[in-house]
Amino acid sequence: MRLTPLTLSAVRRSEARCSLLGLLVSTGWEYDEAVLRGRGTVGLRIILAAGGKRMRGLKAETVRVMLSGILVVVIGVCAGAGRIVFGAGAKSGAGAAADGQVDPWTAAQTVQPADLAKELGDSKGAGKPTVICVAPHVLYLGGHIPDALYHGPGNTTAGIDDLKKWAQAEPRSENIVIYCGCCPMDHCPNLRPAFVALRDMGFTHLRALIIPTNFYTDWVKPGYPYEKAPTE
Repeated sequence: MRLTPLTLSAVRRSEARCSLLGLLVSTGWEYDEAVLRGRGTVGLRIILAAGGKRMRGLKAETVRVMLSGILVVVIGVCAGAGRIVFGAGAKSGAGAAADGQVDPWTAAQTVQPADLAKELGDSKGAGKPTVICVAPHVLYLGGHIPDALYHGPGNTTAGIDDLKKWAQAEPRSENIVIYCGCCPMDHCPNLRPAFVALRDMGFTHLRALIIPTNFYTDWVKPGYPYEKAPTE
């Protein structure tokens, strides 16, 4: 089932885009970025993923948070006129992001989904990477890499503070992989602050998982393992 392209008003900040797309992806919706048409503008198509997740089974509190997020986005949409502005497509390594952010990692400090899935499957005990999700909480609840830790979204002070608090007691040589997957990686507001926070604490084996589009498209859909948070 294909929906008509959405034209939203002046929702240009990464947080607003990721909130909307994250809510959709977490409930089984998948989107694809169309071919770049004009400077800084990408058409957005949202389609219902076959066999996608449904709202059923989510906690009442989770549904409340999701609906609140949608309301915030709708208010923002009604405040002006225009389209979602995305910029260029997602990159697969280090460099400058489309939102003007500079990737704080080198190519050697990244890992592709297929490689991480294999690494997680082959590793045991102390050799297994510690995976940390820095996406919005609703996305973590909807599905995350098995055993992934969660300390809050990387674009919030509380999330970064809790991440640092956990990291204080960890050896600086720990094998850590962080990921988000809320939206196209070039526009993600969560991954870079979390990476910088851990890097600046002295972690030497820190990597960012490359998720070009979103967690569903690049991790769940290819068949890599994931789990959902328990529901009440």
